[in-house]
Amino acid sequence: MKAYGFKIEMYGDTSVLPEWMGSAVRGAIGTELIKLRCIYDKMSCDDCLSVFECSAKKMLLTSDTRDSQLSVNPYVVRNSIAFENRISFEIILFGDGMSCAGDIFRVLMNGLTLFHHKFRLCSVMDIFTSNQIYNGFIWNDFEPFEIEKQSFGSGELTVTFTTPWINKSQKKRTDFDYFIRACIRRATSAMKACDIELCIDFNKLFSHAKSVETLSQSLELKPISRYSSRTDTKMNLNGFVGSIVFSGDFEEFSDFLSICEYIGIGKLCVMGLRQFTIAYL
Repeated sequence: MKAYGFKIEMYGDTSVLPEWMGSAVRGAIGTELIKLRCIYDKMSCDDCLSVFECSAKKMLLTSDTRDSQLSVNPYVVRNSIAFENRISFEIILFGDGMSCAGDIFRVLMNGLTLFHHKFRLCSVMDIFTSNQIYNGFIWNDFEPFEIEKQSFGSGELTVTFTTPWINKSQKKRTDFDYFIRACIRRATSAMKACDIELCIDFNKLFSHAKSVETLSQSLELKPISRYSSRTDTKMNLNGFVGSIVFSGDFEEFSDFLSICEYIGIGKLCVMGLRQFTIAYL
């Protein structure tokens, strides 16, 4: 699966920022994309003649041209960090989202407003190759990267949730079957968005997943809050961070784990939640 991956650094006039700010970054980029592309400063897509080429629609709405069960936002904002008067975050674009890279860079050059403070662009780096794309003065070319399959066989797999894992029931589900089903849903949606043909025996996968054991877990419940400009409400959420160690044969799940380690799992992964890393022994 091909993707663009950018690490963005911006500077502003404040260092007082929340720990989990992916939602705010996503919202700020969305607001500026609407200003850039929507003539009425709001998304009125029904009567818009350029709706199918619109970066605001591609980035903010799931595609209605695909199977509704496989629709997906073609991007992720992740690893948002605040330090001194700077912020750093990553954007991964895939599928239709790759065509939005130019508009996203235009938005970033104009600056983002976060928590009533303006942030200006410092640098852009390719997270896959570590090449400098923008150094504050000069823009360099960049190429899409092929997210390659990692080989996982039989052994132990440690999954570390670096940002809160949120589920509707708020129960601490630690079985591999529950985790890998979320990975499969997310990865197949992303592959479908990239026009990758799928031939998967889901029943075989789910049956095999039940044989994987949970050896240990170390999870902590983290409360977070986010503001939705769309609904004008503040939402309080809870999620688990920490690690789970699984034991079994992971070969059949390698594609899904490799993709989701980059793009996360679940609806809230577009704003940086439900991100994880993998260590295989």
